[in-house]
Amino acid sequence: MSEPERALNNCIKAEEIAAELGSDPDVARATAEILKQRVLPSELTGACQNREPWLWHGYLGPGKMTLLTSQWKSGKTTMVSLLLKRMEAGGELAGLAVAAGRAAVFTEESKPDWKLRHQKLHLANNTTLFPLPFLGKPSMVQWRGLVQAMLYLQRHEELSLVVIDPLSIFMPGNNENSAAAVMDCLLPLRALTAAGLAVLLCIIRARGRAWRVSRRVAAAPCPATWTR
Repeated sequence: MSEPERALNNCIKAEEIAAELGSDPDVARATAEILKQRVLPSELTGACQNREPWLWHGYLGPGKMTLLTSQWKSGKTTMVSLLLKRMEAGGELAGLAVAAGRAAVFTEESKPDWKLRHQKLHLANNTTLFPLPFLGKPSMVQWRGLVQAMLYLQRHEELSLVVIDPLSIFMPGNNENSAAAVMDCLLPLRALTAAGLAVLLCIIRARGRAWRVSRRVAAAPCPATWTR
């Protein structure tokens, strides 16, 4: 960014915008904030050099939201559990590199179910499980609390991955076929990706309601890598 452009960004004032454009004061303040956030291509030089490595190459990465869809009981949670095991010390899954890291999993499966998985895989404490932490569908306040809890774990325990399996169980509200309602639920998750966390959302791909939900999620404005 040239000096004149940088100076313009630094001196943008809502009062001047309101006077020049005849804007409402609230709109003028919003306009000023938007203009201060503009980025020019010249500022992007070297940005890729600072990119964090993949957690699971090509599928899960810091700051990325991944949607994993498949039919009911086709192995989504089994695959997630294998991924958690590989993240203990790093390794490979399906021939692709997996980095070591810490993960938190919100799961519909019970503690006894995960006990059986643990007996087979010997999962380590780099994984934190939240088996059905809510009595029913969470409220929006609880949903935002979930997001804040993950940011807390990232700050204090270097959390790198958040898994929600399946999304339909944990997503607030009962109007899963409304694009607006789905987006209201997904947008808070952008705080996780903005903080550099990888997010994996598991969705049951089936006829009827669950399939419509997955299509709504696919249309949501979140950074995503789609897997099938």
